[in-house]
Amino acid sequence: MAKDPTLKDRKRVTIDAIRAHRTGRVALKVVIGLIGGLVVAIGIVLIPLPGPGWLIVIAGLAIWAIEFVWARHLLRFTRDKLRSWTAWVGRQSWPVRILIGAAGLVVMGTGVALLYPLSLARVVAAWPDRPDGAAARAGLASGVAIGVSPLVLAALADLVGLRTAYLLVPCILVGLIVRSRWAYRREQVVRAA
Repeated sequence: MAKDPTLKDRKRVTIDAIRAHRTGRVALKVVIGLIGGLVVAIGIVLIPLPGPGWLIVIAGLAIWAIEFVWARHLLRFTRDKLRSWTAWVGRQSWPVRILIGAAGLVVMGTGVALLYPLSLARVVAAWPDRPDGAAARAGLASGVAIGVSPLVLAALADLVGLRTAYLLVPCILVGLIVRSRWAYRREQVVRAA
């Protein structure tokens, strides 16, 4: 009895079929280049923000690596450096590991500390007649987001896989930004009327 092809085998066969034709090769390069470029651009925008900015850049690089040799080499170099860093940290004593973890938390905390007043100012500006209520809602929303987002990401990773879940994070962020802009503009129209 023949064994069913795995998803990886089906992907390889599909890509090989596309590459078999000159037009398909060019179209595949263009599509992979655009998708990888979009993911890398989103990752670069997210680097200064707390979150998986670098991970998204590496995911875009992995998309480029499907079709471009230079991206494969850069991805291999990045993977090797990450493995050597992980191995180095693993060889350190517990106090050094705790110090490295604390430094990472300080860097992330600094990012959050710099962004929180800006976001709070925007929320208060959106509701100038009730700044206390706006500040309370912003604090509650921040706490809920920090507490719930890892659980949502884990549930999403269980459904679609970890890599795909991390690729969906920028899409979700863009959706939230669009929704908040829409709500802000609607509020401005209501105020103007």
